[in-house]
Amino acid sequence: MGLSTEEKIFIVEYYFRSYGSGREGGPSLKKVTEQFQEKFNKTAPSNTVMLSIVTKFRRSGSVLCQRKGKSGRPVTVSTEENHALVLQEVLHSPRQSLRRTALKLNLSDTSLRRLFKAVACGTIFVKGSSGIK
Repeated sequence: MGLSTEEKIFIVEYYFRSYGSGREGGPSLKKVTEQFQEKFNKTAPSNTVMLSIVTKFRRSGSVLCQRKGKSGRPVTVSTEENHALVLQEVLHSPRQSLRRTALKLNLSDTSLRRLFKAVACGTIFVKGSSGIK
């Protein structure tokens, strides 16, 4: 099981606090391990894991997962041009089904529904003159 964010932050903090305790005035992973076991009451990760967490922190400035929320194929159909096309087509023929509109615009059904949802959230459609008073 992976380490929690709190545990990763603890490792980075104590790694930098331990400077001067190790060989030749460097950091002491032994002290970090002892402090970790004392605080979290479980075995500390290996030296390699702790060093990789510190290296990641030095490289990115964060211990969080940089890929979180960005996995999978990126959505490329959601462009301003396609938003405008969908809005224009829905306003031009509001009674046409989304499936037929998708065929007309050469988009997949799923992509059109995603675009329509984005467009519809920012636009109010009034149906007839007997609307809500």
